[in-house]
Parts: sequence; C-alpha cells; structure tokens
Amino acid sequence: QLFRMQSGSATASFLRIGNSLTRLRGAANAAIRLALLRDCCHHLWLTGSTAASVSLGEFGLELAKRSGRQVDVRRFLSFLGVVSAELGDRGRGLEFHTSSLVLATSLQDRHGEFVSWSNLSVALVDSGLYSEGAECASRALMLVSPEEEKADDKRARVLNNTALALLLRGDIEQAEMCASKAIALSSEPT
Repeated sequence: QLFRMQSGSATASFLRIGNSLTRLRGAANAAIRLALLRDCCHHLWLTGSTAASVSLGEFGLELAKRSGRQVDVRRFLSFLGVVSAELGDRGRGLEFHTSSLVLATSLQDRHGEFVSWSNLSVALVDSGLYSEGAECASRALMLVSPEEEKADDKRARVLNNTALALLLRGDIEQAEMCASKAIALSSEPT
C-alpha cells in the first residue's frame, strides 16, 4: 500500500526503511532486505530523491554480492545503470548495463538478458550511437518468446527503442515501420 502512494509521507517512510536496512550487519535475511531495498530505490528515484536512491542502490548491490544472490546483483546493476545514464553519466550507465548483461548471460537468466540488452539500447541511443542501439534492441527482441507473459508489451517497448534509433539515424521508413509495429502490439491504456 505504501508503494502506491506518492505523498511526502510515503517518501519519508521509504527513506527511513532504506536507511534502517543499511544499518543491519551481515547478510541474514538478505532476500527480504534486498526486495525492500529495491522497492525503496524505485520509489525514491520516481519521487526525485536521487541521491538517496543511488546510495541505497549501491548498498543493495554490495549486499547482493556479499550474500551471493546473483540475480539481485544483476537487478541492482540494471537499476544503477538506468539511474547513472539518466543522470548524464552514460559511461557509468553503460558499464553497469554491460556488467548486468555478462552476469545475466552467465546465469542463463533470459529475462535479465532481455532487460540488459533493452537498457543498453536506450543508453546507446541516448549517447548518439544509433546503429549500436538498434543492434542491442534487435538482440533484446530475439529473447522474447511468443508464449511469454507480456510478450507483446516487451516487443512493443523494444520496437519503440528501435524506431527511435532508426529515426535519429535518418532511416525514416524503417523507423515508421517499427513504430507502427510497436503501436499495433501495445494495449489500450486503462
């Protein structure tokens, strides 16, 4: 319930929870602590508490490493990659996304690979590397299987990234085709 609230009191609560989690020693109950840290990071980032979000994300990454929870390491690498790129440190964002991809591949984490390729696509396009961004989006698209839940949504997001990369590269016809496919796959807003 707290996560759905966008009020100042919700943000203060997430900040208190996150700070309390950073004071706990060791790796006991790491799964629960990491899940809570992810929620705190997400809420704090969305409500503009950037510094706190990054700090908790870095703590979450270290806790995930200490506790041997590799999927959580990948999740925090992805989070820090997105945040770094959004804050303008695209080089650091690319490093986090690349590390996330390497880890997801070694874990045979298909969803993690999809997320990493998709995030790399966005970061590369934002960096002006349109062809490389389109290639990463293509790699992400190959990872979406038809029987997967939310497959159309995933395809639409990746096709949107591809359309933007192609448009900025100057390939307007291809960009329009990708955008049309993305729209066709998208569900109506509710």
